[in-house]
Amino acid sequence: MYLTRLGWFTLIVPLLTCGIAVAQDEPRPEASEHPAPTLERINIETQALYDHVRPGLVRVTLPVPKWMTQLGNNDSPLNKWDIDPNVLGDPAMVNTVITPTTQPTTAAGNATGPATQPAERWSVVQRPDGTVEIVAPNAAPYDAVIGAIVAPRTLGIVYDDQGHVVIPVYVEKDSIDPQHPLMVVALAGGAAKAKFVGSDRQTNITVLKLEKTLGRKADFRGNKPNDGSLVLMLSQGGDGGRLGVWTRSQQERAMVVDVRGQVSGFARMGQFLDAELARPVIDQLIKYGSVHRALLGVLVTEAEAPDGRRAMHVDQVRAGSAAHDAGIREGDFILSLAGNPVDDLPNFAAAISAGKGPTDIQILRGEQTLQVQVDLRPK
Repeated sequence: MYLTRLGWFTLIVPLLTCGIAVAQDEPRPEASEHPAPTLERINIETQALYDHVRPGLVRVTLPVPKWMTQLGNNDSPLNKWDIDPNVLGDPAMVNTVITPTTQPTTAAGNATGPATQPAERWSVVQRPDGTVEIVAPNAAPYDAVIGAIVAPRTLGIVYDDQGHVVIPVYVEKDSIDPQHPLMVVALAGGAAKAKFVGSDRQTNITVLKLEKTLGRKADFRGNKPNDGSLVLMLSQGGDGGRLGVWTRSQQERAMVVDVRGQVSGFARMGQFLDAELARPVIDQLIKYGSVHRALLGVLVTEAEAPDGRRAMHVDQVRAGSAAHDAGIREGDFILSLAGNPVDDLPNFAAAISAGKGPTDIQILRGEQTLQVQVDLRPK
């Protein structure tokens, strides 16, 4: 047996060595017009996916929140140090003389006295933050305004054929001036003004209404992608995007589009608002201007259940509430509501807003998974 094995070894090694030598002697393929055909195909498919989604996407310039405006006013040097506004007038001009230098000479007796260079005109400028700087001649203009508040922008979708737009941020109604509607720009081209319809703090959603038709209705009906799915991530500011592999705790703010061109929802630093769960919230905002959410009667926090799943940990149950009557206890983990997984607060709030009447809730208590039924009644 030993000889047999040795014989096979003796035979295989020369063959492998010969194969390696042949492989090393093979010439490298010549450069081609299409050096990466697979990547080219992916590039074409990505462009087609984006072209399919783009007509339903808009970019909205948001109003500056009141708290930010107040903060900016408090930090303004004029208010902070009670500076007279007249101080910030035209820059003062001063003449300066560059210190002369003495040039040594090699020839004896030819030493010259110091040559004074011509005076240059410099500027003394007071900046918006109250500081003073001496600026060299022909210096680049100072364009930045310290403490300036810049209105944010966010990516949104055209929700329906009636011109409703959904953005994944909470906007206070009082922050919008009715005399100055918000400006909405379609990524496929065109712009229109929009008025405020309603917003929901729990899900961080705001609905606007366009003054004229813009773009087309987005395919907003996807679900949370499965881990490992290939998705198109469009940044919340609408200024970039990328293909990526989805994981359950994506640490970025973006609109998520699946490979079928459906908007799956909105990712927010580890949280995800499912498009299907968000629809009832949006529909209520369009109809009522607010969300008539049922009262479950629990205080919850996002947590990891003992089996590793993300869930809502029940910190407190209100006596006499729907949760109390259904037998939900402190320490339980709520896994799903009406068949929808609820692994973060926005999804939990959206699921409750869609609930009406008897609703099934799946909970984890210890190592036991239980199914209970609660009677959800909108407030």
